[in-house]
Amino acid sequence: MKASIKLLAIALVLFGFSISGKAQTSATATATGTLVSALTISGSGTLSFGRIVAGTAGTVSVAGVPAPSPQSALGLAGGTVTSASFTISGADGAQYVVTLPSAAVRVNHSDGTNWMEVSSFSCDVATPGTSVAGTTASGTLSGTSRTFYVGGTLNVKTGDPIGTYTSATFPVTVSYQ
Repeated sequence: MKASIKLLAIALVLFGFSISGKAQTSATATATGTLVSALTISGSGTLSFGRIVAGTAGTVSVAGVPAPSPQSALGLAGGTVTSASFTISGADGAQYVVTLPSAAVRVNHSDGTNWMEVSSFSCDVATPGTSVAGTTASGTLSGTSRTFYVGGTLNVKTGDPIGTYTSATFPVTVSYQ
């Protein structure tokens, strides 16, 4: 009997050593990343306010839409009226933000001395064909490219001399959102 108690005691001791405590545990995770094409913007055309009769102060507005009509209380004398067009290229379905100038852009007279300003920029980024004023607008690429249009307001001063006024450029930037 003593032998069987000894064997039982030895078995219990050995069994106790075979049970290990779990002081730690672990899990796993996955890392992912997706490469997309670079977002690019290219411009074509010119924001043109047409021909304006000189003499009085006022504004001429051209909406940021494909075929704008100038809006003004000033006398207009025809000429070419266009909004500037830009094309964004990037990843299909990507959200992007377009930033327009927040400050007025100077358009200089061909004499190099006189100038007018273009302000209140607008574009049809959010809803194609609907011009919305503001310095930023966002949209989503449907396909890999999207053309949008930028308009603005030309501020004419009393006594501005007759002639052609041109800006060097104005910035329009785009970034993924």
